Amino acid sequence: MRFRPYGRLLLRWLRILSGRSYYHHPQPLGKMFRAGEIAGYFNDLTAKTQWHGDLDDEGIPVNVLADGRSVRFVT
Repeated sequence: MRFRPYGRLLLRWLRILSGRSYYHHPQPLGKMFRAGEIAGYFNDLTAKTQWHGDLDDEGIPVNVLADGRSVRFVT
């Protein structure tokens, strides 16, 4: 029980290092961004639009923290 958070943290770091972490994607310049103009987003966030994690009964994404607690994302 005492080592469970370390296993989750190790898994998180393995996902980051292997490039499979939802939270750690490259964010190049946005496709529509133009310096000096109000156009598009600075970062390309398209990789953040595909959530593959758990959802609650209402379809809201649920994140499991390193200590095992589940939290809902704010919409």
